[in-house]
Amino acid sequence: MAILAMQQYALFLAERAPAARLVESQSAILRLRRERAFGIWLPWRLAGLAADLPASWAVTSDSIALWLAARLRASELLLVKHLPPGMERASMAALLRAGILDRAFAGMGRRFRGRWRVVDVADARALMRISPCPSRQGGEEEA
Repeated sequence: MAILAMQQYALFLAERAPAARLVESQSAILRLRRERAFGIWLPWRLAGLAADLPASWAVTSDSIALWLAARLRASELLLVKHLPPGMERASMAALLRAGILDRAFAGMGRRFRGRWRVVDVADARALMRISPCPSRQGGEEEA
């Protein structure tokens, strides 16, 4: 049910970002990467029935993102979260204890060979340094 909700949310986001391309397959995601294009992942096709992704409420979008990053052999995974003060550089164990990362993250992390980090959603400067978003049609800016 959670992955289907993520699927619906992706469709909602696509309405808000008309420049984004909806992608479902691993090959489509890799094509986006090669083209350095902006996309929104529809997770059901890859994650919804994946045998190696536990069907459990202990698995949230954090672990699903980690699972996808491992599958794509990504070099880095960035998780955007609401972090309490002082948790910006916390270890995985501390993030798990605080309930910031889901319970499945540590186990699934063994398959990921890249670097992962957590950034606070309010740290807009850090996000802009990572990857600027394409501008909206007509040059409008979000408030």
